Amino acid sequence: MMKNCERGRSMIEMLGVLAIVGILTAGGIAGYSKAMQKIKRDKVVTQLSMLVMNIRSLFFNQTNYSILSDRLLIDAGMAPSDMYDSAVKSSQVGLKHALGGNVYVFSSLNSEGQPRAFEVYLEGLTEDVCLALATADWGMDQASGFEALYVGTGDVNGALMEDVNVPAVSRPENGIYTPGQHANAVPLTINGARAACACSGATCVIGFKYR
Repeated sequence: MMKNCERGRSMIEMLGVLAIVGILTAGGIAGYSKAMQKIKRDKVVTQLSMLVMNIRSLFFNQTNYSILSDRLLIDAGMAPSDMYDSAVKSSQVGLKHALGGNVYVFSSLNSEGQPRAFEVYLEGLTEDVCLALATADWGMDQASGFEALYVGTGDVNGALMEDVNVPAVSRPENGIYTPGQHANAVPLTINGARAACACSGATCVIGFKYR
């Protein structure tokens, strides 16, 4: 009888240990997942910062950005190496951020209608990454060259920010926010960013315009 009781207690103890291990494992997976999300979010911010800095550096002595493309940046060694696959055939190479979404760079028009500005768009962002980018201070002074932020969903079609200096165009209804002293200036407030980044899954799109 004593042996049977001991065997019963041992089984109960094993089940208790398994239950504890299961709880710890679930908590560990959740913690790991959150940590990885934060790492990827920070990586996207770093990639964007490096890309913009490299574009401005490459065109420092140029009068306009009319020839700007992702292919040019890759060939010139100015695209961060972790944003494209160097093993893929050159004609098929495109820029991608840390979450796997597409990144587009192209020439844009300044307030005088000249191609002396450029835009960078990131597709396939999650809401938390969108919030991080929308609430970050990308520069308020002339030296930063930052002109506008676009926040939307879907893809970049129709999201060009050529007329950001026109009040009728540069307003939240069109997803465009600009630096300055006004209600919807960038960086956005937490509440403003939550409203702008109300996307489901990885559908947020963010664009940046620089001169």
